[in-house]
Amino acid sequence: MEYEVFPNPLVKRVVFQIRFPNLFYLADRIGDFQVKVMKEFPDSQLLFKREFQFVSRIEKENAEQPAEESKRDDAVPIWQFQSGEGVQLSVCSNSLSLVSDQHKSYNSGEKRFRDAIEFTCKRFFESTNIPVIKRVGLRYIDEGPVPSDLNSSFSEWYNTAFSACRFPMDSISEMSCMAVVERGTSKLRYIEALKGAAEQRKIVLDFDAWSEDVDPDNLLSTTDLLHEVLWNEFRSTVKEPVLDYMRKPREEVNVPK
Repeated sequence: MEYEVFPNPLVKRVVFQIRFPNLFYLADRIGDFQVKVMKEFPDSQLLFKREFQFVSRIEKENAEQPAEESKRDDAVPIWQFQSGEGVQLSVCSNSLSLVSDQHKSYNSGEKRFRDAIEFTCKRFFESTNIPVIKRVGLRYIDEGPVPSDLNSSFSEWYNTAFSACRFPMDSISEMSCMAVVERGTSKLRYIEALKGAAEQRKIVLDFDAWSEDVDPDNLLSTTDLLHEVLWNEFRSTVKEPVLDYMRKPREEVNVPK
């Protein structure tokens, strides 16, 4: 499906992630993967994340070992690669993630996030031969303009989940809501947040969709489905004035106040 490419899109960040069972052999194969993606992601570094496991007070009292021995501090390696444009690729023993502030389109135009997913995962699967993906996720974080401090104007721009009757717009400095719902065979977490006041006020729309137990051969068809879920939810949230705003070149944008 072809989607409209907007000159002034709301999207600020797009995230893709797959999760899989822990690959105990990953450290031995990460070099092969690095070589395969090096042209697109030339900068690399090895990081270590500290993970803590805390035991409840009751468990501590019943444990045979002292409480100090029940707390574990492990260093988890994260192989991180970065493109010249700042797209970040991170690989852990149980996940691969792409984070981009540069991509504004999933499957339209010249720079497509779908291409980045395909390029990265094809080479990762070649290097690891993983047979199953536990979770595939696609997330878009958008920031939109707020036309005025009038609830009526805001409702003309957005199909909001906020209780506009209970909380007048001009009294709000921050407000948010979150819902997790099923969308066919996928799930969606929707977060809507108002931040700032007066001229600096903006609405943050966070759409996060995922599917579970995916065959690697079906990865792209799964992300296509997730993108359709996200697009439909976005179109259910924004109204025509927002689309008009997105269709204008950035230098011509003028939000009424």
